[in-house]
Amino acid sequence: MPRTQNLNEVLKPNEMPSFWGSVARPELPTKIKLVYAIGWIVALFAAGLQNNLTIANINQIQGYLGITPAEGAILTACYYMGYAWTSVVLFKMRQQFGMRIFFGGVVMILCIAHIIQMFSDSFYIYAFSRFLNGLVGSGLSTFCAYYAMQMLPKTKTYLVMCVSVGLMQVGSPFARWLDPFLMLGEDAHLVAYIDMGTTLFVLAAYLLIELPPSQLGKAFSIKDIPSLALYAIGTATFCLIFSVGNIIWWDKPWIAYGICIGIVCIVGFFLIEINRVRPLINFSFVGTLQVFKLALAGAFARMCLTEQTTGATGLFRNVLGYTDYQLANYYGIVALGALFGGVSCIAMMGYKRTSIILIISFAMLIVGSFASTNLSPQITPNQLYIPQFLIAAASVFFIGPLFAEGIVVSLPRGGGYVLTFIAIFSFSQSVFGQLGSALVTTFIKVRTASRLQDIINHAPDTNPAISTNPDFVTEITKQAGVMAYSDLFSIVGYMAIGIFLFLVLHWLYFAVGKKTAVDRELAILGRRTAIANLKTKTFLDELEKRRLQEGRSYDAHF
Repeated sequence: MPRTQNLNEVLKPNEMPSFWGSVARPELPTKIKLVYAIGWIVALFAAGLQNNLTIANINQIQGYLGITPAEGAILTACYYMGYAWTSVVLFKMRQQFGMRIFFGGVVMILCIAHIIQMFSDSFYIYAFSRFLNGLVGSGLSTFCAYYAMQMLPKTKTYLVMCVSVGLMQVGSPFARWLDPFLMLGEDAHLVAYIDMGTTLFVLAAYLLIELPPSQLGKAFSIKDIPSLALYAIGTATFCLIFSVGNIIWWDKPWIAYGICIGIVCIVGFFLIEINRVRPLINFSFVGTLQVFKLALAGAFARMCLTEQTTGATGLFRNVLGYTDYQLANYYGIVALGALFGGVSCIAMMGYKRTSIILIISFAMLIVGSFASTNLSPQITPNQLYIPQFLIAAASVFFIGPLFAEGIVVSLPRGGGYVLTFIAIFSFSQSVFGQLGSALVTTFIKVRTASRLQDIINHAPDTNPAISTNPDFVTEITKQAGVMAYSDLFSIVGYMAIGIFLFLVLHWLYFAVGKKTAVDRELAILGRRTAIANLKTKTFLDELEKRRLQEGRSYDAHF
């Protein structure tokens, strides 16, 4: 792509952006880095709470709008219907128009969405605002990563994803812990005000702490339109169906029609892309073992987070009757676990350690899952503090390294491959997040009915007056629900074992030769850095010679 903005006039070779759409990395003094750290904190807080507060508060929002649980699920789905596919568009927007226009578009749409949520009591308008929010939801994550990039020394670049994408995952449990304290007045609109406030803080941070420039060029093509349309319709349809299917149930005809539409669109998108010279998503790259491993781990991580918000939380709220106020300490422990996982990741992170971090994470998932089995109706939240702490820590522990390894694997191949990985990661976090929630909820409903029937079939004959007593029915229903959740934790544990063994074998394959999965890519990036540093040294030497020559000419003149 021809460059439309020449940065060679203002930047040294080793300060140039890594790829089209990224920002430059100028050498900054420590004081300036501390200023960027402030921007990073603001962006991290905003990105972590965006959408998560709404999900945590969805029951109050349903009551305020007077809508059904199915319509409440649609509100949740609308965000992901926009989020799932726009990472591709936003990436190309940064390449074509630069950070200033990109940021202006993101903040403008976010503000419009939050204003609608603050003043609207219509379900359809609120759903539209949630869709708008999802369209630019990943924009805040981008700001957080770029501020972290400027904040960290160049020797610590490998920590960028850990302190941005990784720590952002703490936002989900933190929002659930925060929600009971914010909702004391039962004002559902308070969430929109908080989101609006954090967005304005990000706006202020960007205006006061401007990011370095990026390379611009022609990124969009007329040939992208059919691919983007099919990809958008397919992913949005899957998000919608997976959100409401487990509520209205899967035997409805339009559920089948929706799944068929989603499959046809994704297949059509695939057929178009594999025949393009410059595809949006390079499927040959997606099919490599490294990318498959990362996509599998990322999808399962999102499902594990879903298990914590839908599974363990559902056990206490839906079966045992706990309120959010009573679960505040439980949510706090889960949030601390997520924070512990993020901090531990920062302490241990290294490009050559990502495989080990993934293995440790899944070992923690296995322990936490099986420690949550063998439950009884008398279970209390404090009895699951340690298992859920481990699951939360594991789920955050490897997200940053996973994303960092994906960038390392794709970056040597070019910006198009970086876009491919980002698209796959966003797909795994949105579509598989909704799929995980659907599978968990559907399994619990089916398994509860099965367990209830087993209890009735194996129960000794009792007095009909007792068996029809409401208290007796409630008790055995509660017991069946607890057993269903115990089965769920067992299945998650067994799935984690399978992925754990796959990751161990993958690591051993390289460990036998005393190598890692990213040695080749790191060598390429190392050579590029060395060449850039050499060019910078030559550039500075030429400047010094020119300065000396100008000084001699000046002395000779006088």
